[in-house]
Amino acid sequence: DVYKRQLYECATGRPPYVGGNVDDILKQHIDPHKSAEAPRNINKKISVYTNRMIALGLSKDPAKRYKTAHELLMEIARNPLYEVNLSDRKVRAAMPADAGGGRSYGSQA
Repeated sequence: DVYKRQLYECATGRPPYVGGNVDDILKQHIDPHKSAEAPRNINKKISVYTNRMIALGLSKDPAKRYKTAHELLMEIARNPLYEVNLSDRKVRAAMPADAGGGRSYGSQA
């Protein structure tokens, strides 16, 4: 399954769990009653849809997470905020024109 700690960090600029030492952080990752702060609470530019996608990726229950990276990509492709071209392996995030337009991620092949 796909546990998306990295996606959380990219969206918020910080890890989902912080603490004084490694043990504190690990305990938060495995505690079923401890949830990371909603990404949208940290970065208001995150859409409700993207917030939900990241939250699913951080779910403590593996059955609720995306099973594969392909499943996550298909979820991204269903969102009108993103333009996904699987033939060239690029994902383009739609951005308002005043924010400099969209950005492409993926191979340049």
